[in-house]
Amino acid sequence: MAFSVTACSSNSEKGEETTAAVTTEASTSISTEAESTTEATTEAKASETEAKASETEAADGTLDASIVGTWGFTVGEGEDQLTIYYTFNEDGSGKITFSDSSDSELAFTYTTPKADTLIIKSSEKHSEENKYKIDGDSLTLDDGIQVETYTRS
Repeated sequence: MAFSVTACSSNSEKGEETTAAVTTEASTSISTEAESTTEATTEAKASETEAKASETEAADGTLDASIVGTWGFTVGEGEDQLTIYYTFNEDGSGKITFSDSSDSELAFTYTTPKADTLIIKSSEKHSEENKYKIDGDSLTLDDGIQVETYTRS
């Protein structure tokens, strides 16, 4: 908002000075208000971003202690039988190994952000979300397509 006041004076130069002074004061006042509003908006956005980051860290960092251990699931029969083992460590790391004496091992990290949700992340680009349930020594994983029940080893 800009406005000007012209003083009644026989000296036009004095009137111009008065007009310039009032206009400058109004502009300075508006600029100061705009800067304050911008700073407040920036601070509010920064606080909101920090809060969201904290929520994400809290959700992503949640670990269900009851899942810690090694769990096995057997597929096939006879010579084609293979057991897949998931090992969940207390620190959120884990590995997948196999009973076929191969040296194959897949490292992963995991979180349990909700009471029934298990997220396994095996690389930056690959993450799986499963519904899970622990009942005694049984761990049931449901990825929405297939349900598998693992036994604590």
